[in-house]
Amino acid sequence: MAQFNLGGCYVVGEGVERDKAEAVKWLSKAAENADTREKAKAALKRIEEEDSLIDNAESPTGETEYEAGLKFYREKRYESAFKLFEKGTDRGHAGAQTYLALCYVYGRGVAKDSIKAFELFRKAAAQGNAEAMFNLGVCYQDGVGIKRTEPKLLTGTGKQRMWAIRMRSSISATVIGRETASKRTRTKLSNGSEKPPNKAMLLQ
Repeated sequence: MAQFNLGGCYVVGEGVERDKAEAVKWLSKAAENADTREKAKAALKRIEEEDSLIDNAESPTGETEYEAGLKFYREKRYESAFKLFEKGTDRGHAGAQTYLALCYVYGRGVAKDSIKAFELFRKAAAQGNAEAMFNLGVCYQDGVGIKRTEPKLLTGTGKQRMWAIRMRSSISATVIGRETASKRTRTKLSNGSEKPPNKAMLLQ
């Protein structure tokens, strides 16, 4: 059982850095034990299927890669999600660009890089992606990957004003009506109570 549990820790990164090779190593050992054979084999099959999906996901528009990446992202399997979003981004898919940017913002499956995140949001927003527009507006407002734009400039002229307007207008398309909207626009206090944040938050 210890070998199976250790393999699981390497799969999800619990107490250790995620390491697929180590996960396979320990799950393979667990598969030799009668008590954990079936569970270990199932876990190994899942890893194999995940690798196959990453290798074979391919479409002219990047939609297949984006949908598969989104599934992994929601399951918090960020390394696999990152690889798929990267493939979708190579094909110019705005949704893949947006979620690849979020991976860079939060360090999910990759080291944090706010400058790359900003550029990806900018590219996706230029294609009309509503979430990217919102997040690009937040980047300008809060200085994520770019020098912070003062609030007074957001009501002035130029590119910052354009993205600020699009950020506000896109909220209904990206936040309102989503099941997790309230969670994404609140912060928890140390005592467990909630309050609205002082500034806009990137969609996660």
